[in-house]
Amino acid sequence: MVHGAIRKKSRPRIRLRDQPTPVEFPDDVGMPETRRHYEIRSDLFQILKLAYAEQCSLGSSQYVYWNAADPTRCMAPDLFLRVGEPDSLFACWKTWERGAPDIAVEIIGDSDSTELAWDEKLAAYLELGVTEVVRFDPVAPADFLRLWLRTEGDLVERELDNPRLAESAVLDLTWVVMKDPRLGRVLRVAADPLGTKLLPTPVEYEQHLRHAAEKRIRDLELELAKRG
Repeated sequence: MVHGAIRKKSRPRIRLRDQPTPVEFPDDVGMPETRRHYEIRSDLFQILKLAYAEQCSLGSSQYVYWNAADPTRCMAPDLFLRVGEPDSLFACWKTWERGAPDIAVEIIGDSDSTELAWDEKLAAYLELGVTEVVRFDPVAPADFLRLWLRTEGDLVERELDNPRLAESAVLDLTWVVMKDPRLGRVLRVAADPLGTKLLPTPVEYEQHLRHAAEKRIRDLELELAKRG
């Protein structure tokens, strides 16, 4: 038998033997962070939001839950992104409703700088189901950019040819480590494999629009002057 389009039916009136026990999933992370951590995180979030909000849903430091029966199974990535749906406001992210994030970015601070803390966090990301994990340490003397890719059910660290440059395996973008005169080492995103075409921050984007508008005005004034 061939059926038409399948739709969810409205829930019928059903009598339950017992009252359900609600499972609470808090949406307040309440985690302290340094000013530098905040600025690196928020700048990166705004860059990706400006570039991908129509194609991806993004979060930054919201809880991500992956066990509908256990609210303790959660992460709060500095940045996460799921491809295939437009961005929207949400208090927390539940994978059984929205799916697992495709990318998670961790900006290392004091609380997760040890190898033991990182191994525990990576194990949680494996359980969560993230495809690509990006680890950025703004103060480490080496290995300040590291990436893991889900491969055959495991999260495996990638070999990087350039310690400051890595193409994403999920999106057509490149993670770029660069120096900021005020913040020091920061993580940016580029549209090309060489990392030269940096995606702009909202401030840089507005500056570009203003400069372009000013140039058009100058060109128009020159053209009018030529016509006399």
